[in-house]
Amino acid sequence: GRFAMGTNDLPLPGQPNPHRIKPDEFPQHTVELDGFWMDETEVTNRQFAEFVAMTGYQTFAETVPTREELARSGMDISLFKDEHLVAGSLCFNPDFDRSKLDMSCDGWEYGVWKFVPGANWQHPGGPETNIDGKLDFPVVHVSWEDAVAYLDWAGKRLPTEAEFEYAARNGGQPVRYPWGNELTPGGEYLCNYL
Repeated sequence: GRFAMGTNDLPLPGQPNPHRIKPDEFPQHTVELDGFWMDETEVTNRQFAEFVAMTGYQTFAETVPTREELARSGMDISLFKDEHLVAGSLCFNPDFDRSKLDMSCDGWEYGVWKFVPGANWQHPGGPETNIDGKLDFPVVHVSWEDAVAYLDWAGKRLPTEAEFEYAARNGGQPVRYPWGNELTPGGEYLCNYL
């Protein structure tokens, strides 16, 4: 089908941006899509565990990164000390305090996200956590490469940006969010949003 992708509501520089519209969402334009299939839910821990059991795959979060890998990914490796080069992943920081936001490596614990050594898809909150009782929850702590490896194994692919927006907008409906035009209907957040 055809739908209007993006938005024309980009605020002027220095103006409030309450809907957090990004410059690459502008201008709105008509896109025509061929038919495509999309799973109804995210990949679950159960599905990902089956993939790992059958292939022996190890995710990015389960491997110790090297300075060379970080440099290839475009990261500024001067920010990293040797003790930062451990397997793990970023976890949401429930103690986040905007007044202390510091995204330098030594200040990650004050940010929205904090690096947790040992956090990975099997241990989403760190080594002391697990996915017991959460096999039907969405798998987390997988990189783009991890997702592509799973999808290749499953005979699937990631959706294009246009396909994802079409699906997220309930078949390309002219709404700002998947649930409608209000960010917080009834004063409630309906997504993980900061």
